[in-house]
Amino acid sequence: MQRALSFSSLGWQSAGLVLLAAIIGGVGAFAYVGTTEQPSTVFRWGKAYLPNVTVMTHRGQTVKFYDDLIAGKIVVISFVYTSCKSVCPVVLSRLRDVRDQMGESAASRTHFVSISIDPLTDTTEKLAQQAAAFDVGPNWTFITGDLASIDLIRYKLGERSGAAIALHKNEVLMFNDVTSAWSRDSAFSDLGVLAMNIRAMDPSDRARAQRSDHTPLDSAVALDHPGQALFAKTCAGCHTIGDGSKVGPDLYGVTSRRDHDWLQRFMISPEKMHATGDPVAVALAKQFPLIRMPSLGLAAEDASDLIIYLEQRSVDHAAHAAVH
Repeated sequence: MQRALSFSSLGWQSAGLVLLAAIIGGVGAFAYVGTTEQPSTVFRWGKAYLPNVTVMTHRGQTVKFYDDLIAGKIVVISFVYTSCKSVCPVVLSRLRDVRDQMGESAASRTHFVSISIDPLTDTTEKLAQQAAAFDVGPNWTFITGDLASIDLIRYKLGERSGAAIALHKNEVLMFNDVTSAWSRDSAFSDLGVLAMNIRAMDPSDRARAQRSDHTPLDSAVALDHPGQALFAKTCAGCHTIGDGSKVGPDLYGVTSRRDHDWLQRFMISPEKMHATGDPVAVALAKQFPLIRMPSLGLAAEDASDLIIYLEQRSVDHAAHAAVH
């Protein structure tokens, strides 16, 4: 049985840099990414292709999509909607962690744009609340707008889920408007690899964003336990073990507070637990209204590995606290 450790169906994150041939359907141009030298002819994807429609930001500003958010910038584009309580908060939390892993200098040169795919519901006020909850900072902009404008932006960027917004892809698009380089990845890729791939969009930073052994930058975690790898992949975006609550609860001591059988059932089928009115699941939903534990496709052995790892980390954290 294949373990649930592999979230990305793209298979690009390990290679990092790629040759893209018309990543957005119906376009015959291409952009070359991955060498220190640019080809003699680079087709422009920017203003000639991207819509310059009027949109509204979570800061209450009315701006032009291309002129004000894309032109001359390195941008990381994601698609979210505020009524999503499962995957979208995880995506935002992971992107925030990716931004932190990039380092202050690289992060300051990168702009994040999160596009609402439910503009009829997502007002600027709701987006402002979401931005504040995830502490996005000045280089991150959430946008909404009229339905026609948002649909055009989504179509041009290859987000074609239409009315079925719950089925939208969790891809992250990366674009350097100066070099016309495009790339994309999954929000559920290894955080170190995703941070490296974003940094590699800047030619001046590309050499520093790669190592000869292809080890992800800033990825110093020694994954010596299968539960540790799963935690880093599926849980760390929303939870800590002893460092306080994020968008989800701190999991320090959770194996002492909760029955192991309950933990395993919740990890495997959180949506079922909510649907049946499990009192602990309902209480957690009230305590953390921005997010609900999504279904991660974990097998029973995956959940067991996570429980063992959480238990060991809690013991280690308690021992460290006692010494200090």
